[in-house]
Amino acid sequence: MRPGDESDPPLFTVTPMFPTFLFVHDHPDPSAMNQQLTAFSYGARAADPEGRSVSGRNSWQSQPLRPHPELQPLMGFVEETIARVRVYLDIDARFSFRITDTWININGKGSYNATHIHGGVYFGGVYYVKTHEGCGHIQFHEPSNIRESHCPPYARITPRNCFVQQCAAKAGRLCIFPAYLPHEVTENTVDDERISIAFNVAGE
Repeated sequence: MRPGDESDPPLFTVTPMFPTFLFVHDHPDPSAMNQQLTAFSYGARAADPEGRSVSGRNSWQSQPLRPHPELQPLMGFVEETIARVRVYLDIDARFSFRITDTWININGKGSYNATHIHGGVYFGGVYYVKTHEGCGHIQFHEPSNIRESHCPPYARITPRNCFVQQCAAKAGRLCIFPAYLPHEVTENTVDDERISIAFNVAGE
């Protein structure tokens, strides 16, 4: 085998260790479903104007939702995506997932969601029903404080060295992420409201 032959083992390698994955799935044709979900969301707010306050600031959040026909197409899309996550992560086939704690978020101008995690479950997720430019995006933080305190200064921030990563809000977009991953939603800076439906994924 000659030096430099492509079959030679490389002398310098880079191996990602203990990876954390964000799963993003854009619905191929979300318009009809999003119209139904928009009407459903505004109906839920009209029925319970107070809602509840968890991570949201100056926003409206529903109580946990019960199963409803208007949610069935979305739940089917979520379940399809969870099945892909299962395959990608090589999760034991004997382990079953279930969607829990589904709720609506309506964020008007000036609203945002403070940094939080989703405790007691395996994954968190959010589906964007209604979005627009300037409506705010979900932002994820490095889960290890140890890493941040032991890193040298970087000349530029890239996905290889960053402590914060953002995923753009887009109508029809579904994001699923590890429940332990700290995340927030940046401020909606315009007059139009953003609507999203969030959920947890537990299992046994």
